[in-house]
Amino acid sequence: MLTFLNNDRNACILSIIIISLSLLYFIQFINEDFIGSDYGNYLQGATSIINYGTYSTIDNPQIPDNFRPIGTSLIIAFSKLINPYYFNEIVISIQCILFIWMFVLTLKTLKLFDLYNPLIIYITLAFFLHPMMLETATQIQSDLFTAFFIFAFSYNFSKYLFKSNNKNLYLSILMLSLSLYFRPTFLYFIPIVIWTIYKYGNGKQILITIAILLLVQSPWIIRNKVVLNTYKIATLGDIVLVYYAGETLRQAYGLEPDPAFALAAKKVGFTEWPHLKNKNDFDMIENAKHNSIKLIAEHHTSFLLAWLRGTARVFLMPHEIYSIRNNTTINVEKFITLLKSNPSALKHHINAYFIYLYIVPYLINIMILFGLFKVFLNAKKYYFSNQKALVFLILLSSYGLLIPGPINRPHYMIYFYLGLIIIFIYGIKEIINPKVKQ
Repeated sequence: MLTFLNNDRNACILSIIIISLSLLYFIQFINEDFIGSDYGNYLQGATSIINYGTYSTIDNPQIPDNFRPIGTSLIIAFSKLINPYYFNEIVISIQCILFIWMFVLTLKTLKLFDLYNPLIIYITLAFFLHPMMLETATQIQSDLFTAFFIFAFSYNFSKYLFKSNNKNLYLSILMLSLSLYFRPTFLYFIPIVIWTIYKYGNGKQILITIAILLLVQSPWIIRNKVVLNTYKIATLGDIVLVYYAGETLRQAYGLEPDPAFALAAKKVGFTEWPHLKNKNDFDMIENAKHNSIKLIAEHHTSFLLAWLRGTARVFLMPHEIYSIRNNTTINVEKFITLLKSNPSALKHHINAYFIYLYIVPYLINIMILFGLFKVFLNAKKYYFSNQKALVFLILLSSYGLLIPGPINRPHYMIYFYLGLIIIFIYGIKEIINPKVKQ
């Protein structure tokens, strides 16, 4: 048995089987539904594409908008055309396949670093069994699709830095460009990518990189300019600043979330909150963006504290599974309430589900924090010892961890999860003792 488990190929196949069964079990016995919080927007976008030949997340599906990128709605629309009754199941099936492929991409990236043996495969499997990761894979949102393209980008760009292969470089840029159709989160990472190419590549590669980015995004940009007279990929990015302002006021005045966001909306000039009926009122949104920046600047200390709290929330909150099936264990809201008010009462809820949902995440988070601490401690050494791919993944993970700021949540980890896994395993390489490229 040990001989079977101690084989690379067997460990990989066994891990994929375990992940597949875990996804099925999660859907059937833990998560109450697979409808994400923004599902209504994506479904309406899909319906407007099919019925009216336009893209709209507004109450009137015939009026186009660009509040959210179109990617997730396109996937739902495609699934509805295949089967109008079981389209949600089709989307979830696609996401589960992509999630398994993300595991494979992580192993392929580990191979680049010569960090590959059965033990490392099982450690990677443990990371992928994090309940927050399985929950994200089984929720119809933009997060899993974004994460898949960022994983593919991370692997191919790392391979480019190892092999100086143009094919991997351009494929990585294609993956990064496609991720923007689902979430524009990594839009501002592009300058870091171009700087990295400038440092290790040449001018021709930079020009082709920019051309790929523009070519992939041009259909969406042209559509927005022709239909809405704006070049913006999505106005949601501007609305995020209002949430930043809300978290800033929450920190400044000690408010609960809802009153804080309502106050922020009032101060920045929104007449509707939290659901904007007129998502095409670009003047109102632009004005709110500038007022949010002004408000944040006025309370900059509270903003920094809110930013730190948001970053800490990623590791201190076990997950965001608010709806779990009956006869499992308490949901996350009750867990956090008891943890703050009466921790000893938690012992009455301990069972296998409790251990998986509320103890396993903290164990994995401790592993992540250990890896981050150990690698960041040696970041200067890695930079000057020409560990190009590792430095790139450190930058990617740092960007992914910090950019959501005050509104950071545990499930945002999935975007840069590949980097976190590499960082942790690289940090403990002396313990597991594989060969490592220097």
